Amino acid sequence: MGVLFGRRAVLQMRNVEVDGLRVSFKIEKNHAPEPNSAEISVWNLSRDTRAQLLGVSQTDYATGARTTYTQSNVKRSMPIALHVGYGSDIEQIFVGDILRDGISTTRDGGDWVTTFKAGDGAEAYRTARIQESFAKGAKVGDVIKKLAQNLGVNAEKALAEVRQGNLVGGLTEFFEGTVLSGKVSDELTRLCDSVGYEWSVQDDQLQVIEKGGWSNDQVVVLGPETGLVGSPEPGQNKKDKPALTKFRSLLQPAIRPLRRVQIESEEVNGIFVVFQVTHSGDTSGSDWYSDCEARPIS
Repeated sequence: MGVLFGRRAVLQMRNVEVDGLRVSFKIEKNHAPEPNSAEISVWNLSRDTRAQLLGVSQTDYATGARTTYTQSNVKRSMPIALHVGYGSDIEQIFVGDILRDGISTTRDGGDWVTTFKAGDGAEAYRTARIQESFAKGAKVGDVIKKLAQNLGVNAEKALAEVRQGNLVGGLTEFFEGTVLSGKVSDELTRLCDSVGYEWSVQDDQLQVIEKGGWSNDQVVVLGPETGLVGSPEPGQNKKDKPALTKFRSLLQPAIRPLRRVQIESEEVNGIFVVFQVTHSGDTSGSDWYSDCEARPIS
């Protein structure tokens, strides 16, 4: 079990940084194109900070003119990033966009609790569009890069896969050219389907991986001495696929969808690919866990 002493959560929103206050969070990540989600609550932000985040004056905020953040308050969506850990040893666990009407503040006894609802690349996933033609011989990497730019996410890792030729069938260029037209998310899905890949956005990073595969990130090792909590539980079989295994660890920001985890316990030993992870924590509560569903690598 984790201890409360030393827990730390740092929240950043544009030029606002929150450090030293109580923070709780629930972050859900999976390997689908739909944005990962986060709900983050902070206790007792100053009235000035709450007003600043809403884009209104202290006077308007005090008189109740605005109580929630809406997209009309600002010209662009508001980014949000959360880093967690112990003391000076913290790492990013989520980065995304605050959703429309995604900020609310409520009274809880003598405390004011401000809650942020966010999605990983949610605004661009919903609104980004593209209309562009590529000539004969266009490189797959250039097309992916253009789509990522329109989606507003980093594509370096995805492009590295393309440069290494890690695409099904060795496709590296469009011999007849190609046209992108419509929602960027739809075009990314169409492109990835054509080469046997799937895509998602993980912490503002485009992830493109072969269907049924996994990322090349370093394997996370979990055992009784390295964060594993309790015993892994076998899940239900789905068609011809091996059963998903459920397990819990102390909070591990490094665990993300399609990353490999090596479980070392008396009941289970082997390497698994994570399909879904829920990170939940409270700097002043009992939660400080990562709950995962993963499939064994045969």
